[in-house]
Amino acid sequence: MKVKNKKFREVPEIRTIKELVINGVTQGQDQKLFMYEHKGEVKTSTFNDVWHDINCLGSYEFKHGLRDCHIAILGENSYEWIVSFFANLLGRN
Repeated sequence: MKVKNKKFREVPEIRTIKELVINGVTQGQDQKLFMYEHKGEVKTSTFNDVWHDINCLGSYEFKHGLRDCHIAILGENSYEWIVSFFANLLGRN
């Protein structure tokens, strides 16, 4: 099937999950990424907020000797779970 006169956005070559996340943050920046409830309030986090939280947790773990360790993340789906998952995943790339 041929597509005529369609303009497609250029997408950078992405080889790792870390590159995928960084590209998303670069593109999204101050756009809302997550809305979630925390202590009865609805919170909103932007791409930049999430990236900041991922880096802060990763730096904390690294500083406290949790480098090259196996880490299990147990819990329900939540903002904190997502941040923990990506902090641990991206810290190894």
